[in-house]
Amino acid sequence: MKTMKLSMLLFFALGTVLISCDKEGPEGPMGPQGPQGEQGPQGEDGEDGEDGEDGNANVLSSDWFDISWSSSPATFGYHDEPAPDVTDQILEDSVVLVYFETSPFVYPLPLTWTATITVNYALQAGQIRIYFRADTDFWPPAGRARYVIIPSSSESGKAESLNYSKMSYQEVMDHFGLDY
Repeated sequence: MKTMKLSMLLFFALGTVLISCDKEGPEGPMGPQGPQGEQGPQGEDGEDGEDGEDGNANVLSSDWFDISWSSSPATFGYHDEPAPDVTDQILEDSVVLVYFETSPFVYPLPLTWTATITVNYALQAGQIRIYFRADTDFWPPAGRARYVIIPSSSESGKAESLNYSKMSYQEVMDHFGLDY
């Protein structure tokens, strides 16, 4: 019995010493990576989603503005319109389209009536100039205008995916989902 008590006491004393000891020495090296597990079964294909609509978030269009010609009748006249959306950056890498409306028709500019009368536009940062030229004095058409800015869609330069100048006003508005 004494031997058993002594063995138990020795066992508990040794256990207490081992538990209370701090870890000494550096951590050992990482063991080798285990083998690759088996490939799991292929999952089922999901359903195809619907194609999204082409966006127009970056396309800008002005409101219609009335044209007040600088002179008439004349062989040359112009109307300057503030255009804060037309910046140097827009002029460098975007497409700007200008439309002229003489009710009920909307024409993309430049516009030539007969061989002697032209209505066109010029751009500079912050302004659009609508102007007419004629071979003889004439009364320029009454109307209004608006512009559409199509920013570059790539880093390679102007927005060139479509030739917007070959499209009618209605085709451009429909393409970008803009109001007429």
